[in-house]
Amino acid sequence: MDALLGSLAALAQAGVPYSSSDSARRLLMAALFIPFAAAAVAAAVGFGLAAIWFAALPYLGAAGTSLILAGILSILSGIFSAIVWTNVRRRQHRSESNVDGSLLAAAQIFKDHKEAMLLAALVAGLSAGAKPTSRANRKADSH
Repeated sequence: MDALLGSLAALAQAGVPYSSSDSARRLLMAALFIPFAAAAVAAAVGFGLAAIWFAALPYLGAAGTSLILAGILSILSGIFSAIVWTNVRRRQHRSESNVDGSLLAAAQIFKDHKEAMLLAALVAGLSAGAKPTSRANRKADSH
């Protein structure tokens, strides 16, 4: 088990320029606060759309207001898609230049911790292949 944890720690530290405690702290902060930020953004968009609905309903009617809100949501989804697309493209350019170094580092980690990696793959395969049984089946099998 120590070898498995050591190989996972070595894999996590490969190519990371700062210490593992800093990366763990950043990952924890992101895991804690990103869902709250996403919920706040979703609530803000929802309340903003509700305000537009109530303001435009007397002037445009239900159909016109629905079309206006659909247009707003389409524009927002286009903006978010463009942001994601530019980030993905930027990461692809960065990763293409560093592929050889990453492959060499992964091969070295695998060579250093071969037994632990094989044990982890075996455990993952056994757990993925295990059939889930219900409580009723377990009770019937025990009698």
